Parts: sequence; C-alpha cells; structure tokens
Amino acid sequence: MSWAVDVRARLGDFALEAQLEGDQAPTVIIGPNGAGKTTLLRILAGARRPDAGRIAIGDDVLFDSASGLDVAPEQRMVGYLPQGYALFPHLDVLDNVAFGLRARGRAGRDEARQQARRQLAQLDAEPLAARSTAGLSGGERQRVALARALAVDPRMLLLDEPLAALDAGSRRSVRTFVREHLRAREIPALITTHDVRDVFALDCTVYVLEAGRIVQSGSAAELARRPASAFVEEFFDVERSADSDQRSALSAS
Repeated sequence: MSWAVDVRARLGDFALEAQLEGDQAPTVIIGPNGAGKTTLLRILAGARRPDAGRIAIGDDVLFDSASGLDVAPEQRMVGYLPQGYALFPHLDVLDNVAFGLRARGRAGRDEARQQARRQLAQLDAEPLAARSTAGLSGGERQRVALARALAVDPRMLLLDEPLAALDAGSRRSVRTFVREHLRAREIPALITTHDVRDVFALDCTVYVLEAGRIVQSGSAAELARRPASAFVEEFFDVERSADSDQRSALSAS
C-alpha cells in the first residue's frame, strides 16, 4: 500500500513544508530537535490541521485543502504511538489497549477487551493484561503502546521516537521486536528517531527534515556516503555512533 504526504503548516515563527511518500517498507524521519518531526506525525494522525496540502493512504484521501476534506482523527485508521507512549495511569494494561477501539466506537467494552487481549497475545504481552501501567518496564510499556496502536487495525503506523524512553539494554531487543512485527504485519510505518542504529536495523527509506524542510532522502547507505548537510554527516558518523554491524552494512554497500 502506498501513501503520500504534501503539507504546509505554520506554527508561530516556524514553517513546515514537507513532501514525502512511501509503501509497505518502513520510512524513517531524522532531523535535529525542533525540525518538525513530531508536528508532521501529528498532522498525519489528524491531531493538528495543516494550512494546505494533501494526505493520502492508498486510495483514501485523509486531507485535501483544495476540496476542504479533513477526515476526523478517529476515522483515519492510523495507529499513532506518541513520544513517551501516553499510557493512561488510571487504566490497567488491557483497558489501555482497548481504549482506541472504544473511542472510535468500533466495539463495546467487552468486545474491545477481547480484541485487546488478542492483540496483547500477538505481541507476547498478554501476561501484562491486569497490571497497572505504572509498574511496567520501558520495554513492557513499549509493547503495550504498540498493542494499542495496532488494536484498531490501522492502515498505517506513526511511531514517534518509539525507543527513546528505553535504557540501552532494552533498546536492542525492542528494536528487533519492532522490526519483526512491522514485517509480519506489512503495515506502512513512518518512524522518527535520533538513533542511527534504528535506521540501519529497519532497512528503510530515510527522509531528513531540517528547519521544517526535507533536505535529503534515500537509503541509509546513500545518505551516509553523500550527506547533504552537517547534521546528516554527523548522524551517520559510524566511527563515533555505529556498532560493528552497521560498519559492516556500510562496507558491503
């Protein structure tokens, strides 16, 4: 399934103008803090309205300023995992996962909980169902948040810094977990990250967003060989930031 985004938005003195497209393979956005990465994901999710442009997933148009179309967030069938996961502390794990189904009016309480339990089982997280989110580890919180995003059977996933809250020990295993489940689901995913290891692990198309503009795109190896900016050069500085697996990937490309 293909998707395409062409949007323009102004937030005070900051202006975002981004054009990007993809298919079922993961797409990653990198860029400095304040470049507009989270704003772009919020626009796709319907949490923030752009000033102009068009958003489409497959044959479905979600936003089109020319025609005045703006599909409501709950009707976009997009799974959004924000930074920090935004789990509800007053709900247990099962009801956190069921929340999206109920909010969209797609299931009553009992049916939503049944679907949520099945989703947790698919992510090897069903034993967490009755637990409070307050006592979960970083890796457990990540799985619960991903289960909530997937429970609505989304046509696209938006993952904002999905590994940033994890300690270094958990990050590698959760990175593998996310990669395998994205491949198994064959769902388009747009992911933001500050970690070069995420980019190489996901085997993805990379877009570089700086000061609200896309300045470069391509594979990780292409960007590492021919960086278009000082940020890209520093991001892909494998001597300082990549492990031996990433250095091997670069030398083989």
